[in-house]
Amino acid sequence: MLKTSPHVLVLVLALLAGCAPDSSSNPSLSSTRSSTSGLFSGPGWGAISMLRPRFEHTMTRLLDGKVLVVGSTYTYFTTKEVEVYDPATSTWGSTGPTLWQRSGHTATLLADGKVLVAGGAWDAHDHNRTRLPAEVYDPATGTWSATGPMTQFRAYSTATLLADGKVLVTGGQGGGIPDPLLYAELYDPVTRTWSPTGTSNIPRESHTATLLADGKVLVTGGRYVSTSDYPAAAELYDPASGTWSMTGSMASSRIGHTTTLLANGKVLVTGGSSYPLEAELYDPATGTWSATGAMTEIRYGHMATLLSDGRVLLAGDTTAEVYDPASGSFSATGSLTHQRLLFYKATLLANGKVLVVGGMETGTDRPHTNTEVYDPATGTWRSDAASRASPRSEHTATRLSNGNVLVMGGHINLDDIATAEVYDSASRTWSTTGSMASPRSQHTATPLANGKVLVTGGRDPSSYGEGIETAELYDPASGTWSATGSMASPRNLHTATLLSNGKVLVAGGSHGDFGMTEAELYDPATGTWSATGSMISPRGAHTATPLANGKVLVTGGKSSYESVATAELYDPATGTWSATGSPPSPYAFHSAALLADGKVLVAGGDVFYHGATETAVYDPASGTWSATSSMSMARTRFTLMPLANGKVLAAGGYTINYPPSPTEEVYEPATDTWSSVGHMAEPRDFHRATLLDNGQVLLTGGYNSTRSTYDSITAAELYTP
Repeated sequence: MLKTSPHVLVLVLALLAGCAPDSSSNPSLSSTRSSTSGLFSGPGWGAISMLRPRFEHTMTRLLDGKVLVVGSTYTYFTTKEVEVYDPATSTWGSTGPTLWQRSGHTATLLADGKVLVAGGAWDAHDHNRTRLPAEVYDPATGTWSATGPMTQFRAYSTATLLADGKVLVTGGQGGGIPDPLLYAELYDPVTRTWSPTGTSNIPRESHTATLLADGKVLVTGGRYVSTSDYPAAAELYDPASGTWSMTGSMASSRIGHTTTLLANGKVLVTGGSSYPLEAELYDPATGTWSATGAMTEIRYGHMATLLSDGRVLLAGDTTAEVYDPASGSFSATGSLTHQRLLFYKATLLANGKVLVVGGMETGTDRPHTNTEVYDPATGTWRSDAASRASPRSEHTATRLSNGNVLVMGGHINLDDIATAEVYDSASRTWSTTGSMASPRSQHTATPLANGKVLVTGGRDPSSYGEGIETAELYDPASGTWSATGSMASPRNLHTATLLSNGKVLVAGGSHGDFGMTEAELYDPATGTWSATGSMISPRGAHTATPLANGKVLVTGGKSSYESVATAELYDPATGTWSATGSPPSPYAFHSAALLADGKVLVAGGDVFYHGATETAVYDPASGTWSATSSMSMARTRFTLMPLANGKVLAAGGYTINYPPSPTEEVYEPATDTWSSVGHMAEPRDFHRATLLDNGQVLLTGGYNSTRSTYDSITAAELYTP
């Protein structure tokens, strides 16, 4: 078991308190902005992994059983982004952002179901110790509102909901290191104001506070004045009188310990700075401490969670154990799936399981994005690693004949990859499968009639902009890849369309410059390619849509970096192309969807590297186009997915101002209208959308340039119509 020195913890706290270079300006404390983006339940979006790496965050179980996660993210940076975990679906979703980003704060569930977030630092570089206003989250609307500021700055304090509905905040770091606070204050949810209350006997921070059965609050341990002084003394706050009094001292001085109120009214204290194996019990009836069983591991900075059966789960580093109050003994239980050191959080779910989120690993300053759940019935942990995809963008995602989804290739931070993985739609889990022989992005993947998947072309990793001519076959039965015949022309940003005769039409693309006319056919029966008629216009980054009559409609694209304003039809019976009506606008990096009535909807596209709002519908019967209602948001490099109900989902993409869009909308062909369906959990472009057998839409990968220009996305999301 790895021991973390208490001096390491204090050093980390000191750094977080303001010993690193500044990277952002202070918040405007007069801000009144609030979000209107709530968490969607029922129809809407849900991510199947946590969206942000986090430590020093807070985690609060709401009255509906969902879990609210707020604050801090990377080692020295904080975030306003907030997410909610839904145990019923094991998914994460975004909700309204906080008004102020913060770290080292508290979060308290109020009697009315709202959540009070108070204190903390603006970020780890907040040298001036900005006194952040408190704010309240309303789960009904998914929004935050400012409430009165605390009487003074504090971070690493405690917040305890009292029996009368008020919130007691004690101790914490004050305006300067190393001086913890003596002063306590009360928040009144009725008046939304703070008021001072009695002064504690010992200044402390990073301590614990436990509400006792008689309504008093027990405060233990923490740091006192200097980095080497950790008090064993404990004290009680009496809400009736607003005063503090000393009570019996612990046998060991402690910081980084845990306190848990047991069903019998006693308080269990475990672990901490002096690395005691022995745990202690506080008896409120006598105000004294007594020894109880010894832990199986030395623990510091761990988590303790009271289980539904009255036992207590201790977890940290890689190990876990359970305390049984009936016998006063500890016993080992299943090990965690990920190492977690410092600042992770654990919460008991309504189903009796325990959710653990965030924290740090040895040798890294990047917190975890993964989460895991402990099942007391089996004594085992389940990691969300099984429900997380690998980060990638400009990849392909193909639904297999068994309903699963094969995701392959793409790139991570512009480095092309050959890896592949399979999403099991029944269990909502990911598993790795065989890797392709060649790394590739901007390629195509086409499911064949025999159940295999044909992958063609893509970007040449050794020469940016050049295409490759190789092709491969994926066999879902064995999870392996095999080479098949190579195309005559290397290409990327092309299209590949399964024809009614079982062959695959590959058309256009790019090879060093945008725009190719060459097309060729792949025959799965022989594994060979043959030439077919060339397109009339050179194009790449176009769309190809198979029509009900067996022909293929190709629209738009790029030719020598200019968007193409024409469309043409391929006839498999003759192997020739013919012009058809031109769309109202030139398109490239747009999307097309076959509607239930056989018409084709084309939307968005590249307009000088900005998105477009325009849409149009092509009628194969007349070969003509008609303009349709515009989308509410300009998009390019987005996805357009026909739904089982006949509507069409538009998701993600660039907007007018470049960042990817989190707002999605649905097109209703019957009324020619678009309507919003809320926000994705994470903005993205260059992603992929796949319609599942159950009618949901799986979104995978892409870029989120609001974080970094080429930051490929890990989190997958599900849309439920």
